[in-house]
Amino acid sequence: MSTINDMHMVTSNDTVRTEQPKDHVMTPPPPSYDGTIN
Repeated sequence: MSTINDMHMVTSNDTVRTEQPKDHVMTPPPPSYDGTIN
């Protein structure tokens, strides 16, 4: 069971990493980033 939990944690981490960019976009980026997005 411990091994399965570890695998699940890795998958969860991967999902968080993939969603990180989305979260970054939602968060007000710095002026430099704003110009690039515009």
